[in-house]
Amino acid sequence: MALETLDEDMPTYVNQNTRDEFTHQNFINAYLVSKGQRPVNLERFRTLPSSQATGAKKSAKRLTNLMNLTVDTSWYLRYRLSGNPDFGDMFDQIVDLKNLAAIPNSDLPPPTDANQGFRIQLMANVASFHFATIEVGGSSLYQSFLPKASSLEVLRIIGAIGGTEIQHFQIWQDKAGNAPALTDDQGNEIFPELPHAPDATSDGIDHSDPTDTNQVMPAPCKFISANLPLCSVIRPISTQRAGAVAAAASLAGSGLFQGQATRFLLSCSRWRRRRTRPGEKTKDQSSVRTSLKKETAASRSVGKWPDKSNSNHCHSQNDAHGDQHSRGQDRSGNVASGDFVLEIDFGNELVEYFEADEQQEDSGCSKDRHFAESVRYCLPRFDCQHW
Repeated sequence: MALETLDEDMPTYVNQNTRDEFTHQNFINAYLVSKGQRPVNLERFRTLPSSQATGAKKSAKRLTNLMNLTVDTSWYLRYRLSGNPDFGDMFDQIVDLKNLAAIPNSDLPPPTDANQGFRIQLMANVASFHFATIEVGGSSLYQSFLPKASSLEVLRIIGAIGGTEIQHFQIWQDKAGNAPALTDDQGNEIFPELPHAPDATSDGIDHSDPTDTNQVMPAPCKFISANLPLCSVIRPISTQRAGAVAAAASLAGSGLFQGQATRFLLSCSRWRRRRTRPGEKTKDQSSVRTSLKKETAASRSVGKWPDKSNSNHCHSQNDAHGDQHSRGQDRSGNVASGDFVLEIDFGNELVEYFEADEQQEDSGCSKDRHFAESVRYCLPRFDCQHW
């Protein structure tokens, strides 16, 4: 009912979108097998709990977490203004959606409930923007693949599947524009009024503002060169801003994989570990960041799961997220010589995480757990609004 507030056909659209994505998965895996390659199988990562609301498959396990999403809504202005992320342009959020659920975990009153109806409607609003965020990323992702294809057959696949992602995005961004303004039971605004166009007039002129919700066609923007005329295109399409690594970082940063196994997160990135140098500064020092980028550019490879014998020291989750001193750093920001630094490379930004010296032991901790905390500390630092 809450989704139908946005459009009475929303349940049908959700089912169709889901159907389409499963056909993409099944086709690509079958195509890989037909070429003698291994298919992709993520079933071992299906470990997250399901919603306990009526109608959900309560005992089923999930790959993704829809309970604590931070949804990037910058695509709204990106497709309505003349800037292009491939030229370094940034865009504001049309609405701030941070740490919010897109599905209920228990039964809630319907949106028509005078006191608590806002709760389920807010989830529907969040879901509508999340749908668009996922599909706008897919639209750019497939475009970024096009120049990499050396096979005409693969080129056909990328173009044909990528086109459906664009169709999905167009539907969802139109429906997200119907999300109603909301206040909670105390009268506090929890979802703002979106910019709606004025009523049409008989003069044949569109009096809408470029940022109004009805402006769903891609506005002309910079493309290829700033010296060329503006053009209505999918954006971004560069590997740096729209490629697979950028996509993985954006999804991880949104909270979609919260609670997932570290191996799943690492499968989306390139990483390595090395010993720190005497007097080396923390990740906030530009000189270190520059040197690390040069090192990684010179020797970049897909990491292997770390040998558990490398280090026996680990920290609590609170340490991994906050206390620099407990991460092997002194109060001045220096790192002890002989400590380890974990470098996670998502293509356009390198993140360093300083680990304590391997000689510092804590017999109650496992290396797997320590490494997991390291990765989860790094992932939220990415600003991947371009994806």
